[in-house]
Amino acid sequence: MSSERFARIREIILAAASLSPPEQAAYLDEACRDDPSLRREVDSILAHENDAPTIINTHGLAGKLADQAGADFLQEPEASLPQNVGPYRITGVLGEGGMGIVYAAQQTEPIRREVAVKLMRWGMDSAGVVARFEAERQTLALMDHPHIAKVLDAGADEQGRPYFVMERVRGVPITQYCAEQAADTQERVRLLLATCLAVQHAHQKGIIHRDLKPSNILVVLQDGMPEPRVIDFGIAKAVENSAAELSRLTLEGQPIGTLSYMSPEQARGATGQIDTRSDVYAMGAVMYELLAGVPYHAVGETSLLEQIRAVCEDEPRPFKEVLTDGRQLDSDLEIIVRKALAKDPAERYQSMSALAGDIERYRDSRPILARPPSTAYQLRKLVLRNRVPSAMVAGIVLMVVAFGIWMSVLFARSEANLTRALQAEGEAGQVSDFMVGLFEISHPVEARGNTVTVREILDRGVLRVEADLDEQPAVQARLMHTMGAVYGGLGIYDRSVDLLHGALNKQQQIGTDGGEDEAAVLSDLGRIHLAAGRISAADTAYTRALAIRRDLLSPQDPLVASALANVGWVAAVRGQLDTAEVMIADAVTIFTAHADPQSLEEPAALNSLAQVYQEMARYDEAESLYQRALALREERLPTDHPEIAASLNNLADLYWLLGRYTEAEPLFNRALGIAERILSPDHPELAGMLANRSALYKDLGDLEKAERDLLRALAIQERVLDPDHRDIAITLNNLGLLCREQGDLEAAEQALRRSLDIKLRTHGPGHPSIATALNNLGELKVDQNDFAEAGILLQRSIDIRTTAYGADDPRTSLPQHNLGLLRLEQGRFTEAESLLVHALEVREETLGPDHYRVTDSLEGCARLYRQTGRVAAAEELEARAAAARRR
Repeated sequence: MSSERFARIREIILAAASLSPPEQAAYLDEACRDDPSLRREVDSILAHENDAPTIINTHGLAGKLADQAGADFLQEPEASLPQNVGPYRITGVLGEGGMGIVYAAQQTEPIRREVAVKLMRWGMDSAGVVARFEAERQTLALMDHPHIAKVLDAGADEQGRPYFVMERVRGVPITQYCAEQAADTQERVRLLLATCLAVQHAHQKGIIHRDLKPSNILVVLQDGMPEPRVIDFGIAKAVENSAAELSRLTLEGQPIGTLSYMSPEQARGATGQIDTRSDVYAMGAVMYELLAGVPYHAVGETSLLEQIRAVCEDEPRPFKEVLTDGRQLDSDLEIIVRKALAKDPAERYQSMSALAGDIERYRDSRPILARPPSTAYQLRKLVLRNRVPSAMVAGIVLMVVAFGIWMSVLFARSEANLTRALQAEGEAGQVSDFMVGLFEISHPVEARGNTVTVREILDRGVLRVEADLDEQPAVQARLMHTMGAVYGGLGIYDRSVDLLHGALNKQQQIGTDGGEDEAAVLSDLGRIHLAAGRISAADTAYTRALAIRRDLLSPQDPLVASALANVGWVAAVRGQLDTAEVMIADAVTIFTAHADPQSLEEPAALNSLAQVYQEMARYDEAESLYQRALALREERLPTDHPEIAASLNNLADLYWLLGRYTEAEPLFNRALGIAERILSPDHPELAGMLANRSALYKDLGDLEKAERDLLRALAIQERVLDPDHRDIAITLNNLGLLCREQGDLEAAEQALRRSLDIKLRTHGPGHPSIATALNNLGELKVDQNDFAEAGILLQRSIDIRTTAYGADDPRTSLPQHNLGLLRLEQGRFTEAESLLVHALEVREETLGPDHYRVTDSLEGCARLYRQTGRVAAAEELEARAAAARRR
């Protein structure tokens, strides 16, 4: 079949495919009026239209054309793998494209190395295709960039088919890599930015890729860091090519590339309109898929005309409609992607460097150019750029302005306080002016490109407070309180405590101690002490705040409820769960009846009560409260708020504890996505979330990811927390369990003993967390065949948990089960049976038949019955365990 004949058939098929059957028949009668054989060929091809969605599919419609033409058009001969292409020994096939096959090969001279060889397809040697392939070889040779695969050689094989040789890129498509590694949004954006800069390098050399897609952007590990490599500029064109050259290399009206990532002008075959902005569009499509998790256009199951129509007309679905893993993406990212995907090239980013520039602005939390600027938007970006981590800090400039209004309302509750209210309003105005002045240097023009962090702003502000406001102690007190709370939100606990104590001293100096001012400072001081692991100091501050508020306010006042919840939470941390439940539940009741509809204290109290219920093994109640707290926070707070991240993390932790891993993982990932965006890299809350997700990965068997998260968490905690902080003890405990899973028993024991020592110094010998450490160390000693010490450790764990929770609690069943297995190993069958059977009964009653702990107990009891000759009973339990594992 001649190329002219094929082009005519293709033109008729494309025109006919969009018509209704009657219209199609009339059109074909007219189009093929003078050529009956042409009509027969077209009719036969259209009969197979559903078999092949694209005419360039070599095994679909094009194959049927070849059958009818009696030629080898687009067909690959059934030949074995070539032994050599030029001087390169072929070892396998890496991939196939429209023009060629890419082989894995070995170069032996002058150096030995692995390479990739792209060889022209059989039958693809028309003048136009050869010219296009030659252009590919020449343009690739012009580029030298670390993120673009290098061209090493070029030539022709014995049959005269051109080939070129590239470095062998041992990577995986960017979408596959990010999915397999559960890469967070920031890592995906980093890879996209590097890819944009690589393609921009090609554009500067006058080269358009024209087939950017995930399979042409491979991710490789470079010195342990994932980096992209752009490959296959197989249909790239030099920008300076003349219209005549372009027409020789591309048949007008025939799209070249991959439709899912193709710009509208490419899809229409409008070669004269294709420029660097076509690559911008393709990069937008790759960004959409990498961030949303689904392709921008799913075109594989529709006709070619429908695919082209979708590319030219359909707008991208909003991220919120396609995200299925619980993630929420920053609106700036969606704006960047939409601008890159604009149908009209004039409305897109006009270069790849412009797209890369907005991606860099997003990463630096600076305003993107694609979004019209506004004052609120600029302020939000300022705060994010300075890595401010809490609700109060997230709107720091607006917060200090509102601070004065709040104080005015607080002190104007009666006519008698009118004078005090006016005074407070005046002081608040001074506070606002002062804080806004601190931020003036962060204006983009005045800063002149310098990065000014919140820490630097606050440090400068403290010096000004001490130097400039010595004659205004009331203003000093308020500023010290505000700035101390901000330091605490940043995780800079010692500086926070110093400032909060300074505020208390100033209040005492001016005679406002004993009032709500002092209670507010004490509440923040208690929160910071608790975050820093100083439990007794937190209890002292919280208890004093509660006493002040009870003296000043009604028992049903939400401020009293807040203080009550704080004291209750300290009791929970100390393991006094019954006391904690009563106090926090009372606070929840007050909030429900009297709190402002937009209050953040209510969901905080719900979250605290849920954690208490989780510790009490009242899992259904805990889940319900976690979900209520999360719903309220999502309703009342911005998407990327740290309290939303905290709720997600806590609910995920409960699901992990219950073995509901598929529900836990997306929640952990979403929580960490928020934390990575808004917290500093060394923030303790980020470390805690990493440690929690690590435990999930360990139980899922992904020890590499578990170790990565856990070591990062421990490194953060050891840099910023006191050596005896309880969070370090928890992370060390998890590290010990991970090392044991990896078979490194010596490292496991070292970590577990460090964890136990910290807990003993922090909590004392009877705290429930001590039982956890003892149980884990006891299991390790069993692995080390030190049965005597293992028995002592496990029995101590049982004793502590029995005192704290009772003998019939599922938490007590853990060391009971483990001691039972140890006694079984020692041949002490009577003791083993008592422990194992009791643990099984407790777990079945409290955890449900499908919980993994129940399955462990079934298998443990089955082992006991087999060793004591009760084979039938053993087989029954083994069958139940196997059924549970399958479920």
